[in-house]
Amino acid sequence: MLTHTQPAYSPAHSTFTSPDKTLDQAVTDRPNHFGKLPAHSPIGPRVNSNRDAELGELLKLLGTLVVSLKTWMSREDEAPKPQPPVTAYPTSLVSSPHRLLVNTVPAPDTVPTIRREWREQLAPFMNRSNLASTRNAFDTELIEMFSDKNHEPITAFMSEKPKGQKPDDLRNGLRATYENFPYLGTRGREEHIAAIKVAMATFGQSPAGIFKYVAKHGDHYDVRMRDGFKLTITVEELELAAKAAKFSGGDEGMVKDAQFLFAVMSKRQYLELERDSATDPFMSLYGKDSAYHAHRTYPGVLSWAGGGIDGDTALSCLGLKEHLQVIDASVLGTQVGVPLDKGARNKNGVIIEGVMEGQLYNTPVSPSLKVVTLRG
Repeated sequence: MLTHTQPAYSPAHSTFTSPDKTLDQAVTDRPNHFGKLPAHSPIGPRVNSNRDAELGELLKLLGTLVVSLKTWMSREDEAPKPQPPVTAYPTSLVSSPHRLLVNTVPAPDTVPTIRREWREQLAPFMNRSNLASTRNAFDTELIEMFSDKNHEPITAFMSEKPKGQKPDDLRNGLRATYENFPYLGTRGREEHIAAIKVAMATFGQSPAGIFKYVAKHGDHYDVRMRDGFKLTITVEELELAAKAAKFSGGDEGMVKDAQFLFAVMSKRQYLELERDSATDPFMSLYGKDSAYHAHRTYPGVLSWAGGGIDGDTALSCLGLKEHLQVIDASVLGTQVGVPLDKGARNKNGVIIEGVMEGQLYNTPVSPSLKVVTLRG
C-alpha cells in the first residue's frame, strides 16, 4: 500500500521545471517511494567544495599571470645586451659534422666614381636664368648628354677585337641613329661614321690598330696617334661621347670601338680649339655662362658634331693625315672612301663600291666626286 498518492500523468498539462543549482533541505529530506529517507548525503556541500577548489586554481593562475607581466615590463626597460660575435667560416673541401658550413657571397664589383668636371664647368651656362626663353638645339644636345635618365655606367669602352682585324660587316655593323620623328638626319653623325669606317677598313676595327698606342691608366686612357699627337681622355669624356654619338648597328663591338674613335677625334678638335682660344680676345669679353664659352668646350664640340665634318678633317683628327690621298670616285674601285667636303644639310656617307651609304636606290656617285681614301 502506497504512503501517498501521485496525480495521473497527463502529457497535455505536463510542464518541465529546471532544477535549482542549490538544493534545499526539504527536497533532500523527502522520503522515497518506500517511505524511507535516502541513505546518501546531500550534494549541496559537495558542489560548494568543488567551486572553492576551482576558484583557488583560477586565483593561482591569475597570480602567475601578474608575476609574468611584471617581469616582462621590467625587462622592456632594461638596455639591450650586445649580441656575442659570430664567426663565419668559409666552406671547406672536407665537411665537418661539428661545424656549420656558411657559403660566403663575394661583394659585388663597385663602379668607380667618375669625376664630373665638365658638368661642373658648364653648370653656369646650363643653369642660366634665361634658358627657357633662349633654348636651342645646342642646349638640347647638352641636356640630353648630361642627363642620367636611363643611363647605365659603361664598364668597357673597347671591344676585344684583335688588333688589325677588319670589321665583320662594314655596312650594317655600324650606322647613324635617326630619332625624334620626323627626324631627317640634319643633326646626324653620318660623316663621322664614314671616316671611322674608312679607318677601320684600312687599319682594322680596334682603336689599338688605328692609333699607335692606347693604354688605360686609372680613370683615363693615354692615346698616341700615328702622326705623333698625344692626348688623354677620361672616362667621363668617353661616356659623354657615347651618348652624343648616337651610333647604332648590328655589331655591338664595332659600335663600341666607333664610340671610342669618335671621342678621341672630338677631344683632339677641342684641344686644337682650346689652343686657338688662348689668343682669342673675345674669350675675356664673354662670361662663363655664355654660349661663346660653351661652344669651345669638349661637350660643345660633341654637341656640334651634328653640323657635319669634311672627310679629310675627320681622318686628320684620327692622326691619319700622312695616309690621306684624294682621288676621283671613278678610280676608287673596291677601295672605301669618304667625300672630301661635307654635304651640309644632306650628310655624306661612306662610299663602298661606288655607292654612297644612305643614298636612295643605291645610285652610284658622280665619277668626278672628290673622294678621300687611305693608304695602308
